[in-house]
Amino acid sequence: MRIVNTVIASSVLAIAFAAAPASAQSTYTSRATFQAASGTLATETFSGCGTATTGVAGSVSSTSGPCTGIVAGVTYSPGAGNLYIAGPGQSSNPTTALGMDNPSGNPFLITFAQNKSAFGLDLFQNFGGGGQSGSAAPFTVSFLLSGANVASYNFGVASGTGSFFGFTGAIFDTVRVAQTNGYAVIDNVSFGTVAAVPETATWGMMIAGFGLMGAAMRNRRRSTKVTFA
Repeated sequence: MRIVNTVIASSVLAIAFAAAPASAQSTYTSRATFQAASGTLATETFSGCGTATTGVAGSVSSTSGPCTGIVAGVTYSPGAGNLYIAGPGQSSNPTTALGMDNPSGNPFLITFAQNKSAFGLDLFQNFGGGGQSGSAAPFTVSFLLSGANVASYNFGVASGTGSFFGFTGAIFDTVRVAQTNGYAVIDNVSFGTVAAVPETATWGMMIAGFGLMGAAMRNRRRSTKVTFA
């Protein structure tokens, strides 16, 4: 009986703790909701980039470009052309930000030295000189891992105020951000890792598995009970 129970317990453990799927991918349009779901994250405000609107050739990181105090392990670079530092008030953003200079539709590439699973940022329209369209502008945010696309989302960014976009639920090492027919401006970039939460089906399997383990242990105790004539 002990052998049988051991086999049952081992099988149950294998079911209950089989590689759990990653939690479902989720997107957020509220920073407060995103932070509540993802916990404490690092946030890049670009406050060490100065205040004047200036061009930046190449990339911006803790080891390259004109900005000081950039969070280590993250690089902001253009798919082509140049970046620029957007001073306060440019593109409707009240604080210093980072913009894509040229050409229209060219993406930001945000790369991480270590994989992440949570990402959020404030996005602003720029149709040249910080111009706003008067209506929501289409943006695309894509998440990649080792060059392969993990997820991609299209959404509209408000004119005159900007919008927040957040994402959790998949591992990535690169984020691609583009304003489809303009020049994207980004600010308050938050990132980190969050623990994967088992999906509903996985929780059900685990609960059933623990129930079977309990039954197997009760059977084992009864089978080892000593009786006297």
